[in-house]
Amino acid sequence: MVFAYVFAIVMDFGETGVWWGIVVGNILGAFFGYGWARIYIARLIAVSRKPGAVAA
Repeated sequence: MVFAYVFAIVMDFGETGVWWGIVVGNILGAFFGYGWARIYIARLIAVSRKPGAVAA
């Protein structure tokens, strides 16, 4: 919503800015989600490789 507001109101792109804001927000959200998932999975693997850890 922040990008839609910035593009539509602040940058005065109007309705087109709303749609570009949605696109940019989705792309950034996808990158954030991908990075978070990689870190989370790496931590899970590291914990499961510790001696004495029980694999699920």
